[in-house]
This record gives sequence, structure tokens and C-alpha cells, in this order.
Amino acid sequence: MQKKIKATIIFVLQFLLILSITCNANAKSIDCVSIFEEIIKASDFLPEVTSRATLTIDLYDIYVNDDSIFFKVYDSDTEKNKNRGMLATLGWLKYNYKRKSMENITYDELNPVKVIYNKALEIKFNQCLDFYKINIKDLATSE
Repeated sequence: MQKKIKATIIFVLQFLLILSITCNANAKSIDCVSIFEEIIKASDFLPEVTSRATLTIDLYDIYVNDDSIFFKVYDSDTEKNKNRGMLATLGWLKYNYKRKSMENITYDELNPVKVIYNKALEIKFNQCLDFYKINIKDLATSE
């Protein structure tokens, strides 16, 4: 009887350890993306949007190519969105992680508008990626 209990406890502990590692890996990406959200909030992206606190990125709307990462930016204000039944899309950002530049491609991807942003937050974002050993390309979710 005691052997069954010990075997069950060992199995449960192994399962919890694996679950903890998996959850922690997801939290790391979310931590870095939240820093990028701060970059967007502090930038001049869509200056007509005065309520910057509710700008958010959905991890399922990230696309990465060889030199850039594309973010779909939403307004997460639940009061504004409750009648729509979904988050309001505000625009698209292209962040060239090789050249360290950001562009607003909301209106025209071929003629983007340069976005001015806080370089100190960009350094913090890259340090987060380095600390957690996350390749920026891994931020995009695979279908």
C-alpha cells in the first residue's frame, strides 16, 4: 500500500514539475511582450489615440519574418468594446529587430510612417529576450 502511495506521489510531483516548466516558459514570452507593449504606449504610434493605457498586443496576432516582427495593436478597453463583442483593432506595427527601427504600417505597408519610441525600453525588451533565451522569432505563435 505504501509503495502505491509513494509511486503516486512521485508521479504527481513529476507531472507538476513539467507543468511548472511549461507555464513558466509561456510567462517568459508574455513578460517580454508586455515590455514591448510599454514601448508602444510610450511611442508616437497613432498619436490620435489619447487613451494609451489600454493599448495591447495579442500573442496570436504576431507575425515574424527574417528581419521584422509585426504586431497587431488593440484597444483593450472593455467598456468601449462591450458593444462590439471583440477587441477594436487600432493598427499594425512593424519592428525591424535587425535595424532597431519601428514603423506604423496601419495605413500603407509600402509607405510606412516611422515611429519614434523609447530606446531604453527597447534595450529592456532585448535584455528580457536574452535573459530568458528567447529567440524573437519564437514570439510568433505557430498555427
